[in-house]
This record gives sequence, C-alpha cells and structure tokens, in this order.
Amino acid sequence: MSDEPQVALSMRGVEKSFGPIVAVAGVDLDFFTGQICGLMGPNGSGKSTLLRLLTGIYPPDAGEIAVRGRVGALIALGAGFHPHMTGRENVYLNGTILGLTRGEIARSFDSIVDFAEIGDFIDAPVATYSSGMVVRLGFSIATALSPDLLLVDEVLAVGDLRFTLKCLNKIGELIRNTAVVFVSHNMENVSLIANQIMIMDHGHVKCHEFEPAAGLDYYYRHYSGPRDKKVMGAGEAELRSLCFIQDGKPLPDGTVPQVSFGGDLEVEMTYELYKPVKEPEIRLLVIGKEPRELADIPSQLGSCRLRTTPGIQRVRVRIKGLGLNEGIYSLSFCLGDRRTVRSMLRVDAAANFSVTHEITSWAPWLVRGEWTVPAT
Repeated sequence: MSDEPQVALSMRGVEKSFGPIVAVAGVDLDFFTGQICGLMGPNGSGKSTLLRLLTGIYPPDAGEIAVRGRVGALIALGAGFHPHMTGRENVYLNGTILGLTRGEIARSFDSIVDFAEIGDFIDAPVATYSSGMVVRLGFSIATALSPDLLLVDEVLAVGDLRFTLKCLNKIGELIRNTAVVFVSHNMENVSLIANQIMIMDHGHVKCHEFEPAAGLDYYYRHYSGPRDKKVMGAGEAELRSLCFIQDGKPLPDGTVPQVSFGGDLEVEMTYELYKPVKEPEIRLLVIGKEPRELADIPSQLGSCRLRTTPGIQRVRVRIKGLGLNEGIYSLSFCLGDRRTVRSMLRVDAAANFSVTHEITSWAPWLVRGEWTVPAT
C-alpha cells in the first residue's frame, strides 16, 4: 500500500447562496489525508455553511464536491441527536446515518462510551445531558468510527479544558488516515494541531497558508482589533498615567513604541492612593494576542519602596531583554495589598507596545539558543 496521502476532499468552484446572500463563493480546494486545516474567519464568513456543504446538509448551487470515504462530523451542538432518545440509542442512530451496520456499531460501542466519559448517563435521555456531555458523546461517535474526513465546528469550545485537550490528542492519533477540517476562533487550539490555515471572509477564501504561523499572523493582523481600556476597582486608587520612557524622557500619550527582539522597555506609572495600604504591590502584566497574560512583572521582585499612605506616587520599571515574538502587546496595571491579598485597582489595556523581529512564529516567546553541528 502506498504511503502517499490520498485525496480525501476535492472542491471546484463551490458556491452556496441563500436568496440575495452568497454564503460561500468559488471555493477551490484539494484536501489530502494527513492534513489538518484550521478554518478561521469572522462570524458570518461562511465557515459553518462550508462544513454543511461537505456533509451534504446543503447542496451547492454551483460547482462540485467530491469526498472519498466516510465523513465524521461534529458541526452543531446536539446535531443528529434525538433529545428524547437515550445516549445508547443515539449512538446506534448516528452510526446508522453514517452507513454502519449494527454489528460495526456494537463493536465500537464500549470505546465510544469510554472516550465520552458518559458513564451511567448513556441510558438517560440526551435531553437531560449538559452541553459538555453532548459534545463528549458527539465527538466520540464522530471519531471512533474511523472517518476518512473529520469535520469539527466550534462546538469544542463548550467542553472543559481537559476534554478539549483529549479531543485534540485524538485528532492527532487519527491524522495518518484522516483529513480534518477544524473550525475555531481559538487561535491557541488551532496552533496546537493545524498544519495549514484557511481564512474565510464574506464567503471567500482570503488566505490559505501551509505555514500555520503565517496564517495565524494574517488572521491576527486583519481580524483582531485593539483592546479597549477597562478599569476595575472600588475607587480606592486611580491610575493617573502610564507612559513609556525613551532616552530618559516620557513619550507622548498614546505613542506605541517599537522594541526590537531582546531589547528593553521602560514604563512610568503615576497613580494616586485614596486609602492607606499596609503592603502595596504593583503588578504589570504583558497581555498577548489571544488575549492572555504572557508575563507578570511584580514590584515585589524590585527594591523600590511604594507609598502606603494616601497621595500620588510615580514609579518606573525597566523590563529587560524582551524575548517576545513579533506583534502588538498591551500592558495591564494592577495595584493591590499583598498583606490582605486584596486587589484595589486593575486597568487593562493601559498602553500598547510592539515588538519587531524577522522571524514569523505563533509561540509567544522566542528563545535564543546556542546551536552547533557536532563533528562526525
């Protein structure tokens, strides 16, 4: 048997419209086993419609779709389940829809239930399941029957983190004999498993990159707008200003400084306390593209003495040797009382800065290693 990947999906000039709305327009694609396509795009871009075309739920208005082998799909929460039938009955119902015999379903039944972690609920009506239980059972059915093409929509987002990672690992196990189209807005999950990225907008394919980092970077640059400043607190303190320092002088308010990979970033903060604090602590958080916290710079690791009585204080911090990947990042300012473990003030997206680098990567940090080629 040849080790060459086989064509699992072929689309030529596929279009689908709903009245005056063209949901998918002129998609051309050959998709092979061993490929995991991260399908991304803003809401209403045509991603879910494309998956429904591939499963045969919608017929295309133009073009042709050729799918080799069996399709496993998890494209909507509860899709294909009868709410008043038990989980056991729905396993057999879904398997039959996929074209399996009762014997084939019976041989896979125990592994489906074990993977879904449903337990005794397998004999309860699906209407009594939580959304997470529905996703677990649906994904388990879709993957346990060895599909040649697996389609997964955003539904994994309703599952808990542990099971989501279990699903991603399962996709990795299937990939040798399966092609996968994985729809998600979670760029971190996509980056974990996809070996190509396709981005849709208004029914058209805007980007199809076989280098995932480049595809994710395209998505971030075109569809991730700046974060709005957000202040949280009970009025015990106020951040008067947060600015960047360059050549010893504050940059104008709103300036987004550029820092080269490995460079330093100096920040000045002016805040006012309205109440006494026993052990004040500032935490400056670096927020990434996702957005999530990538770094924590606490004043506790420094030697400065912060004001404990009401009044205005100005403080500076130099963040040394930034190893962040290329992109735009934001800073969040947090002020609290370390003795009482109480948060007094948090200001998200207080300021933005950018890091420049010639390497394109989706990992948040780049680490400079000492590379050598040993003598043979």
